Amino acid sequence: PVVTPTLTPRPTGTAIVPPTPTPTPTDVCHHNCPDLLKFGKNGKPDQLIVRSAFGTGATIAVGDPLTITLSNANGLVYTASLLAGDLQPRGRALVFKDPNAKKGTGIRDGLALVKLQAVPKTGAMRVTLQAYGDMSAATEAEMTLTITVGDDANAVTSTWIAKAFGWQRSHT
Repeated sequence: PVVTPTLTPRPTGTAIVPPTPTPTPTDVCHHNCPDLLKFGKNGKPDQLIVRSAFGTGATIAVGDPLTITLSNANGLVYTASLLAGDLQPRGRALVFKDPNAKKGTGIRDGLALVKLQAVPKTGAMRVTLQAYGDMSAATEAEMTLTITVGDDANAVTSTWIAKAFGWQRSHT
């Protein structure tokens, strides 16, 4: 993947076709780094932690918008979006941070952290997300997680494991 520190102009007046998700995200970890959905306690918001990746060939730039969606058979559990330009270069990564999201006063639907970083030697793009909000609709073990960045998308439908804190999806 190519991380470009300049905005990529898109033609005006052209219909934008939503990207077609690939069957599954790329596995770039050599250890278990599960996705977690933790239900909040004492009035605190629920927390979603996602670690995913786009495979080789994904072109992600500073100006790209991002959307994450988690759903189950009953419908939407959580969705949030970053606008074009929200991801900013920080070192060798593209990053968005909103410390107020944890308090419920964030600006992007509860997204607290989004980090996109190239994985050395593989050509993949690692995605780390941390989000807060009401995810009480996560009542079914089978859920679909979709991440779209610019023209690239990936999606995975899998059975999450019920835990005392909420849900966990292992990548192995």
